[in-house]
Amino acid sequence: MSSYISSLLRNHFGKGPSSVHVVIRPPFITLNIHGFLSPMEKALEKNKNSQKVIEETRQLVMKELKVAIKQHFHEEFGIELNELYVDWHLKTRTGLIWGVMEEEVRKNPFGWPNDVNKKAFHKRSNEAHSRAVKIPAHTESYWLDNRTILVRRSGILTGIEKSLVKNGLTKELRIARRPLEYKAFSEAGVESVLKRKIRDVFLDWNFETDMGYLVCILEPQTP
Repeated sequence: MSSYISSLLRNHFGKGPSSVHVVIRPPFITLNIHGFLSPMEKALEKNKNSQKVIEETRQLVMKELKVAIKQHFHEEFGIELNELYVDWHLKTRTGLIWGVMEEEVRKNPFGWPNDVNKKAFHKRSNEAHSRAVKIPAHTESYWLDNRTILVRRSGILTGIEKSLVKNGLTKELRIARRPLEYKAFSEAGVESVLKRKIRDVFLDWNFETDMGYLVCILEPQTP
């Protein structure tokens, strides 16, 4: 899977990532991308106003690649992906592609470490979302492995945002929400609850179904 994603990005951007870390915990799959910036993006990056151009270009390319990824995972691995999400951090050259398979979440398959209070994590996460937008109607979180936490929220849109979605302004809504949610989550004191450092946070949404995802990538713990 990692070699396929690397080749796919290389073929479409002119340069592949230095590594791709894959986690599969049905019904979720995450592909954490490191060292990824194409030669053209690197040239554009020197212009302070170019970040928006790079992000919009990636969004357009990934819209096409999502179809290819779903098809490849179906044909090669027998994995049916209902949903596929993506987020990038240009400064750190990192990104995350994550998907949701057709199968339902099994009962209690995601054990949390004994030293982490899951309810406290939910509280901090919801407080952050409330400061940025509103308290989600429902929040679920999953400890996928020792460095990946996935949070799924539903009932996340305000009345105004629902109106924007209805009028086809999802692109503008995505641009507006992303920095607000990043900032609120970074200020929520989540690391003190997790007792671990957070390396990256990735966000994406399905506005049509009033659902959003947040994925935390943790720093490896030292012995």
